Amino acid sequence: MSALEELAANVESAFQLRCLCNFPNRCPFATRPWLIHLYRIAQEAIQNAVKHGKAKTIRIELKELARCIELRVEDDGVGFPRKPRREAAWACTTWRRAPA
Repeated sequence: MSALEELAANVESAFQLRCLCNFPNRCPFATRPWLIHLYRIAQEAIQNAVKHGKAKTIRIELKELARCIELRVEDDGVGFPRKPRREAAWACTTWRRAPA
């Protein structure tokens, strides 16, 4: 069992949801440091899907595409709001911080 499959199994038991894995092929050029980064990215995406998205099903896919690694984490949660909130306030805050 890969680390991502183990993560999926742990998420299923801890949060009572489905966490599906799809790894069509091994990524031969993925070295250990890259794999650790991918694991942490997947872990954060899953946490966000559970905590903020209220997901009931999460899908993790890891595959190699022309010497690139694609990690995809999809869920059936509520998603992001379509309309940005207080866009002008954010721009002003960013502008004020810029000189620092």
